[in-house]
Amino acid sequence: MKTFLTLTIVQLASLFCFGFIVPLDVVLKKNTEMSGNQIISIEQDVYFKDAVQELAIHESWLIEGDKNLKVTATGLGDLKDNFKFSAIYNNRTKTIIFGKNKMSEVLSLDFFERLLSVRSLSSYKTHLAELGIVPNIRLSRANGAISFAVGEPSPVGSMRPQLWFEQETFRLKKMRTPSEAEISFDDYASVSPFIQYPKTKRIEWAGKSALIKVRSVTHKTNATLSSFYPQNLEQPTEILLLNRGPVGQAIEDFYKRFR
Repeated sequence: MKTFLTLTIVQLASLFCFGFIVPLDVVLKKNTEMSGNQIISIEQDVYFKDAVQELAIHESWLIEGDKNLKVTATGLGDLKDNFKFSAIYNNRTKTIIFGKNKMSEVLSLDFFERLLSVRSLSSYKTHLAELGIVPNIRLSRANGAISFAVGEPSPVGSMRPQLWFEQETFRLKKMRTPSEAEISFDDYASVSPFIQYPKTKRIEWAGKSALIKVRSVTHKTNATLSSFYPQNLEQPTEILLLNRGPVGQAIEDFYKRFR
């Protein structure tokens, strides 16, 4: 009888835990507390493969929250002399250089990297609005984990944009963009008492996929806001992937949509 009573109490507690939904503002605020308030540097590799080949690109990021980011990417191995990409992101604008021309364009809604460094509740709500995500919250699952899902459930035959946050940690676990691309974030590591960052990112879109493995995340103490000024972008983008088949097409599409 005692054993039965103990089990019942545990089960009821579990049901209460899994059924409890906190307000959306609390979830978003808890998530922003993992972004810190310093400029960080990220070194990561992006892998693309099919049945024939695997190609990799190394990315170096400089990030000052979700409003100022900079990336420099170079091909590895066979792509060493065939791929260079550099961009600066300011709010909703991306600046790149092709040849001798510096161009600015509206940032794609598939640009997910900024959502890993949001630093205020108001910014997060702005991103939700831009992505067309309805500010509703419910319990769901993301990659097997109990999560808070933000957005409207998808009806049969449709994939609505949504965000998923782990229930216990409030870490961003998964997102779906308006174009139905899905990105998952795993293997979070503590960079400092104030920053947590995923070491693995998986992206799936339009029958294509990419895997990102993060090498390191560090504070960039000598960086300043001038690093994110568009006029200070100097490295041109050069993508030479005509003979790389489906993998080359996936790389071009990835850097057009997600970067």
